[in-house]
Amino acid sequence: MSKAVENQAPDGVACVCRIMMPLRDGVRLATDVYLPSPAGRHPVIVIRSPYGGCATRSEDALEFARQGLGMVIQDCRGTGLSEGEADLWRQERDDAEDFFHWLAEQPWFNGNLVTNGESYPGAAQWQAARVGHPGMKGLTPHNAPLDIHGCYYYGGTYGYSLGVFWAFGMLARRRKVELKTPSREICAMLPLRELDTKLGFEPWPLWRDWIDHPGRDPNWARADAFADIGKVTAPAYITGGWFDIFIQQTLRGFAALRQSGGSEAARRFTRCCIEPLDHDMRTGEVDYGPDHLNGIIAIRNRFMRNILTHPDRDPLPDQPIMRFFVMGSNRWAESDAWPLPNTRETPLYLTATGAANSILGRGVLSFAPPGDAGTPSDTFIYNPLDPVPTLGGNHLGYSATPPGQREQSAIERRADVLVYTSAPLERDLDVIGHIRARIFVATSAPDTDFTVKLCNVTPDGRSYNVCDGILRARYRNGPETPATDTEPGQVYTFDIDCGVTAMTFLKGHRIRVQVSSSNFPRFDRNPNTGARFGTDDQMRIAHQQVFHDAAHPSHLILPLIPGEDGWTPTR
Repeated sequence: MSKAVENQAPDGVACVCRIMMPLRDGVRLATDVYLPSPAGRHPVIVIRSPYGGCATRSEDALEFARQGLGMVIQDCRGTGLSEGEADLWRQERDDAEDFFHWLAEQPWFNGNLVTNGESYPGAAQWQAARVGHPGMKGLTPHNAPLDIHGCYYYGGTYGYSLGVFWAFGMLARRRKVELKTPSREICAMLPLRELDTKLGFEPWPLWRDWIDHPGRDPNWARADAFADIGKVTAPAYITGGWFDIFIQQTLRGFAALRQSGGSEAARRFTRCCIEPLDHDMRTGEVDYGPDHLNGIIAIRNRFMRNILTHPDRDPLPDQPIMRFFVMGSNRWAESDAWPLPNTRETPLYLTATGAANSILGRGVLSFAPPGDAGTPSDTFIYNPLDPVPTLGGNHLGYSATPPGQREQSAIERRADVLVYTSAPLERDLDVIGHIRARIFVATSAPDTDFTVKLCNVTPDGRSYNVCDGILRARYRNGPETPATDTEPGQVYTFDIDCGVTAMTFLKGHRIRVQVSSSNFPRFDRNPNTGARFGTDDQMRIAHQQVFHDAAHPSHLILPLIPGEDGWTPTR
């Protein structure tokens, strides 16, 4: 195999070279190979990335080579120095299979590999693991998704962080141009389907394909690793952050591999660690104390070395199956499974003694179901020309506000945000797991959105987001088949996925829930017209109603972790 580039290797390293690896369709991928000295057959660490890993010399690869491990770094199809046009995410399963076949033929490869990388390179690992290649002994995805449709479309809405800013950043990088348009102007551009030409590019078939398929259909199956979890035979060291955009899939992937992995090693040896960080491994405005990090990079490196040296042994025998940080109480906890086995799902009801609009309203949260007293519903106006702005949360940080926990007073002063607050808690309340909301709503629009955000309120009145969710009326029955238009005045049940968390609401703190219809630009604005997604450049006002009477008991479902006394919350 000819080498496009060969460099003088430093001491302790036998080879640093670049190879243009051919795929089945003739496209060639730039592939850098770092091999230990002396020459021979070696296990390798593999990174497949769209971020131009072959453009620079990797000091990490040189260090691993000095430790006796080879490293292979490959630019994904249509990115970096590789050829072809990228079908981002969906190309990675088949291209990884071609890579495995090529690698098996190399005289310097001993048959054992482990994959590495975070974000897209982490997702590429999951796609590669679907192949079930016997040489893949382990994977180490960090902040990485398995199901790409679920990344772009959350509750039927479209995410700007990944779907717009990241996507066009990747296109600009490939076209070797600078994306100069300010993010504020990009967010105002409509219709969404024509964003490619509005930004000065030629029509981008990949972009328009994403927009044309908002529902979960066969178009996305090529990038759904959950469908093949039973083929994944390699154990994994899976890591993430509570405010990463992919945290739900991180935890779901861990649970699926532990339960349904394709080998005993995958089911027994897989580990998980979750820190209180965002996608870029930063904290928000809340101080989690000096011990909020777990040293996952050092543990990951040990996992890779051990799994390559002794593939049949547990690579991390001293580590718990799962370790996660509990915010609020700022402590580390351990579990053998996710969700936690002793979770007690408990409803927390919305009610009001008057209009609940803004922090000045009279919205209430209670563990007691609503009775006949109080107001039966709350109303607000959703104007997509003045949407509720994103403030913290699980996004990539491309909007005006960074992700993570952020103080919410600017949001809670808005009249188009309903605010419901509990009494001060009489004891600490551990909420660990998946948060869901069931709210009963009506709207004047044929299609619209509703949002739910869970917050922690400190004794001095500061409110910080914990997790949140959104649901588009068109996908109220699920992501596969769009529902019919909503009828004015008819009450609908919205089951909203509000994400995952591990949070202690401390004694004296209060729980708060915000309900509204937008969280922009984390999610696209619903124009309230009922037009086909991505084609509308018009906006309409929607009159929204949220019910919380005995017949329509809107509530959150909190995964509570009881103490040794088996207590039940009373407030």
